[in-house]
Amino acid sequence: MRGVFGLQIFCVMCALGAVAHDSPEHQIEALTAKMAANGKSAELLSRRAIEWRALGKLESSKADLAEALTLKPESSALWADLARVCASLRQPDAAIAAIDQALRVAAKEADSSVLLVARGEILESAGKFELALADCEKAFQLKPAAPDWYLMRARLQFRCGKLSEAAAGLKEGYERTGSAVLEIEWIEAMIDAGANEAALERIEPRIDRSRWQAGWLIRRARAQLGLGQQARAKEDLQAALAELSRRIRTDSPDPTLISERGLARALLGQRDAALEDLKLVRKLCGENMALHRLEAVVR
Repeated sequence: MRGVFGLQIFCVMCALGAVAHDSPEHQIEALTAKMAANGKSAELLSRRAIEWRALGKLESSKADLAEALTLKPESSALWADLARVCASLRQPDAAIAAIDQALRVAAKEADSSVLLVARGEILESAGKFELALADCEKAFQLKPAAPDWYLMRARLQFRCGKLSEAAAGLKEGYERTGSAVLEIEWIEAMIDAGANEAALERIEPRIDRSRWQAGWLIRRARAQLGLGQQARAKEDLQAALAELSRRIRTDSPDPTLISERGLARALLGQRDAALEDLKLVRKLCGENMALHRLEAVVR
C-alpha cells in the first residue's frame, strides 16, 4: 500500500522526532529500554511499530499498534496505521475493521476524507472495486482532491467499466491542477473510452517535441487501432519497441517502460512476451493504470 498511508507514517515520524540516522534496530532497542524504565505509552509503542515495519516485521508492528490502541483508543491515526499494517499482512477484513474504527473516531471532515481514501485503497487491494469507488467519491465531496486522488478514482472507474466517467474526471483534475500526469492519463482514458480523434488531437503535437517518443507512439497507435488504421499503428508500435529496447535496463528495469513494452507487444499480437512483461510489472509496482491497461489488453 502506498499514497495516503505513506504520508500518514511520514507525518507521525516527523511529529515524534524520529532520528533518521539511527537504524531501526537501534531505535527499537532504545524505545524498548525507555518503556522498561518509564512504562509503556501509546506514543512510544507507535514509534516502535514504525521501526518494526521498517524491518519488515509486520506482526510485531501490528502487536505494538494494537497495544497502543488499548491506551489511546480515540486516536484515528493509530487505527489508520493499524489498518495499513493489516493490509500489508494481506488481512483485508482486519484492515477494513481498523479503518472503519478510524472513521468512527475521526473528529474532522478533513480527517474523514483521507481515511475514506485509505479505506478505498484497502477495498481495492481486496478486489472490492465498487465499494472502493464509493469511498473515493465520498472523499471528493468532503474536500478538494489531490492529483493522486484523481488517479485513484480513474483507476477504480476503469476497473468498474466506467470509461467515460474516468476520462471526464481526469479532464476535470487536469484543468483544476495543471498536472502533466493527469493530462497524460486523461488522454489515455479518452482512448479507453473510444474518443480516439479527440485523443489524437492532443497526441500529435507531442510526438516531435518529446525527447523520448515511445509512450506517445503507443498512445497514437492505440487511437489509430480504434479508428481502424492498423498499418499506421503497427509502424508506431514497432518504432516504440525499438526505442524501448535501448532504454530498458535489465539490471534495474523501470516499471513504466516495462508496461509500455508489454502494451506494445500485446497490441502487436506478441502475447507470450507481453505476459512476461505483465508478470514483471506486477513484481515491480503496485496499483496503477498502466498495469491495469496491460492486464486488459493481454487477457
